Amino acid sequence: QPRTATVRASTDGKLWSIDRDTFSTLTVSFAIKQREKYLKFLHTVNFIQTFYARGWLSENRLQDLADALRPRYYVANQIVIKQDDTDAYEMFFIEYGSVKVTRQETDRTIRELKILGVGTCFGELALLENRPRYATVTALEECRLATLDAKSFENLLGFELKTKLKEFVDKEYATGTLDDAPKNKN
Repeated sequence: QPRTATVRASTDGKLWSIDRDTFSTLTVSFAIKQREKYLKFLHTVNFIQTFYARGWLSENRLQDLADALRPRYYVANQIVIKQDDTDAYEMFFIEYGSVKVTRQETDRTIRELKILGVGTCFGELALLENRPRYATVTALEECRLATLDAKSFENLLGFELKTKLKEFVDKEYATGTLDDAPKNKN
């Protein structure tokens, strides 16, 4: 294939090159290691454990989920999602670190709902119900979050798993996982 661009160095330096076969091998090797890391991690996530144990989530679907995750880093006090944001385009899984979930009440007071740590997830409600974010989530320390974008969420879960996840989330909220999470009004 012909080159699509010309690159010229603006200063003297050393240039490293890599052949196509080596690049392909390294890329595949990295993807395999990334998948293995995320598969191991996903088995620690509560709803994933439940879905997998009940046979609702196959190993192949779990691998596809692992492949779809992308890392994102946050520093202490950085807002991950903001209450009432309407651009809900991803959900988050905490790989390391912790976050605080807060909600501003109608009287403008801020109420802390929950501290979430490794192996928990958040942001699924906005994707499940296509509505604004319910709460603000702020990193309490340096965090690495695995993100699942809305399109992958839709494609991987499908209607049946989304329904089961919604039931699971509603049950978690009903039992007090999030003290003041919205209840399904259906």
